[in-house]
Amino acid sequence: MCTCFAVYWERPIYAMNFDFAPIEMKVCLKKTVSGKFICFYIRYFKKYSPLVGMTDTGEFVNLQEMHFIGKKKNVLPRQSNQQLNGMQLFHDYLYRKIKLTEIMALDGSQGFFMPPSFQVHNMYANSKGQASILECVDGKLQQQKITGSRLVMTNFANTIYKNSQDIDARCQGADRYNIVHQLLDKANLGDPIEQAFHILQTARQDHSQHPTQCSMVFDPERQFVYFKIRSDWNRIWSISLRDEVLVETNRSLAVERLLDEAGCFFSEL
Repeated sequence: MCTCFAVYWERPIYAMNFDFAPIEMKVCLKKTVSGKFICFYIRYFKKYSPLVGMTDTGEFVNLQEMHFIGKKKNVLPRQSNQQLNGMQLFHDYLYRKIKLTEIMALDGSQGFFMPPSFQVHNMYANSKGQASILECVDGKLQQQKITGSRLVMTNFANTIYKNSQDIDARCQGADRYNIVHQLLDKANLGDPIEQAFHILQTARQDHSQHPTQCSMVFDPERQFVYFKIRSDWNRIWSISLRDEVLVETNRSLAVERLLDEAGCFFSEL
């Protein structure tokens, strides 16, 4: 259970709450021929799987659980190699092998495949004001594209409810979806990082099965990522993509850590 949003204030901001049972997490800085990206990982099925990332040129993508009311499914047997692989698309976007304009232009009738162990959807965004939610509904690719200055995603299938007024109250995360929209409506022109963290705090969960484990705010123009973890919500960590360092922001004598592909485990913070 997670909550995320992309919002285009005076500068773009992406934000996400990761809600799950206690789980090992780490954050890494990867370098490619096209540049760099930050990626958060969770240890799932005995390996580290990507959760959310942003490149040094502002491309953002994440993964969140998706739940349906009724019989619609997004986990179906793969029919052919011609189907789009959702996890490969996630990888290719962070490695800049595909642009968001190309993803948003994908034909909705095309087959879409997610690994059988996943029931997830993605939000893709960039610093140019483009964003889209990608979902697999009955084996087909469906998209909910941004129409204004924001896009919000929780844990129901956004593409089934094109009009937010039609969202079924039984939908997983419908309450958090509405809360985030209400807070974005009230947001002023203060510090965007503080505002994003305030919204995430309000949407934070304390459910015994899937409490919020981490809150993350991404600032693509300044190439910074900020995050808080459940062990101490008062501490804020920042990562500079330019300088490749991780540091606790609210400590005057905090020691900078170089961040690389090996990453930093949350248990070390």
